[in-house]
Amino acid sequence: MKDTTHMLAYLLLAFAVLSWSAFGWFAFAVLGTMDERLAVRTSYEEEALRQASALRRHAIARETKSERAVLAEHTGVDIVRMIETIEQVGTDSGTAIEIGQVSSAPSTDPAQPLNTVGFVIQSQGTFAHALRAAEMLYALSLPSTIESVQLERLPAAEAKGAWRLVVRMRVFTSAELPTS
Repeated sequence: MKDTTHMLAYLLLAFAVLSWSAFGWFAFAVLGTMDERLAVRTSYEEEALRQASALRRHAIARETKSERAVLAEHTGVDIVRMIETIEQVGTDSGTAIEIGQVSSAPSTDPAQPLNTVGFVIQSQGTFAHALRAAEMLYALSLPSTIESVQLERLPAAEAKGAWRLVVRMRVFTSAELPTS
């Protein structure tokens, strides 16, 4: 009797351990399936976000096509057109413009090929003409920035009432620049 009781206790213990093991394996399988479903759902959501982002990018590209064409037209200026535009300022302001120095700086970033061309522009004339030339250079139709403006009165020996204007400016372009 004692042996049967011990045997029954061992069998019940083995059954309990086996039951708990089966329960643990079942819980582990359910959690694994939930993790897989969560991973699949997350990947679907990420793919949906990528597709939505691509659609937005394409829509923006379509909507801004004309604006980008205008921007490309304004920034795709070659050096000859830049010089002609700057010299036209001299004609329009009533002074003779001399371009003393031109230096180019090609872009180092291939993703954004925006090159810069530096100019040192000199003009000589009355104060009003020199100031008008400076004003017109500030309002130039090229994408540019004025780095410095110098106005100096010339000695009376050179010309009476004459002023010299020296402007350093940078013009931005997406056109190919010649390399030396």
